[in-house]
Amino acid sequence: MRMGMIIISLLWRCQFAYLKILKINQVMSTNMRGLNTFITDIQEKRVEKELQKIRGKFTSQKGLASYQKKKYVWKLLYINILGYEVDFGLQACAFLINSSKFSEKYTGYVATSILVSEKTHDSPTQAAHSIRVDLQSAYEIIQSFALTMVGTQAPQELVNALHQDVQKLALTEPRSTFHVRKKAFACLLRMYRKYQDKFQPSQQAQVIYVQLIQRYPTLGFMTAVTSLLVGTCQLDNPSIFEDCTPKLINLLHRIAIQKDSPVDYNYYATPAPWLQVKILKALSFFSTPPPSTDSHRQLTECLTKIIKKKNRNHGILFEAANLIITYNGAFGMELKNDILKLLGIFISVKEPNLRYLGLETMCKFVKLAGDTQEDHLNTIFKS
Repeated sequence: MRMGMIIISLLWRCQFAYLKILKINQVMSTNMRGLNTFITDIQEKRVEKELQKIRGKFTSQKGLASYQKKKYVWKLLYINILGYEVDFGLQACAFLINSSKFSEKYTGYVATSILVSEKTHDSPTQAAHSIRVDLQSAYEIIQSFALTMVGTQAPQELVNALHQDVQKLALTEPRSTFHVRKKAFACLLRMYRKYQDKFQPSQQAQVIYVQLIQRYPTLGFMTAVTSLLVGTCQLDNPSIFEDCTPKLINLLHRIAIQKDSPVDYNYYATPAPWLQVKILKALSFFSTPPPSTDSHRQLTECLTKIIKKKNRNHGILFEAANLIITYNGAFGMELKNDILKLLGIFISVKEPNLRYLGLETMCKFVKLAGDTQEDHLNTIFKS
């Protein structure tokens, strides 16, 4: 009993001391702004001094050893991450990319991916030839370095020089591994979103279709294919990809109904939820499958299971609701009514994100025939 009282007393003293220190810190932060400014100025002076030193090392006639090149480039990278402007160093990065040493090449690619931008004075085109060589490398990790760097910022000079090489890796190169092709899909989509005039989506339609009909090697690869499909449909006429509809539905059915998904891709017992969301999003760009077809039956089965199941991942449910809205009642009133009941629950919960998504989706349902949403008017007004 006595020991318990001693412990309680010590806890009270510690709490009092903590509150006292907290109050002192608040007073110091208010009354000693000059000191804080002084410390910040010292930090900026230190960074400026280091930048001048690195610039001098790079412009010096004396050659730098491999360790020094990497050290100064990593310093520039760290300074940039701290929020300070770094307007030089890409030439040194290009030199490292040109190197045959793995550590130097890795450093050059990582630094260039972060330092390059449309505002930088240095041009990354000095490394374009080496990047093209790396894209054709026999080692997929080297190819991945190059694709990641180009796809991160997609600088115009590099895109002009390398977009055909990236397209070849993504769409036509038979020797590309699935890992490299997945990287190339992401890089191509980034380039396509930024420079639409350089690409013809019709050239991609048949290739994407071929990727969908094969037995998928990994769900990660199929996620990359579906991301490219969705991104292309958002930017161009999606009708050229209409033939992909049965393949997408079949893939969704295999994942959602047949549970044909490795354990590594499960999230709270939901198989590949991110891929399911992307497939549902892709299907919203295409017309409804004709009734009495296998595709229509499979999609109805998938949507019914998604709606009936208690999904921990609400993204699948809301994407399924959006697809039902897009198809405008093609799957009957039962699915529509089930969705409306769930939305009525979502708009009455305390969590603001779910309530907002529920209200947003409910607004889309107004376009459908019927007045079922009037049953939830009181809940909507209370929200």
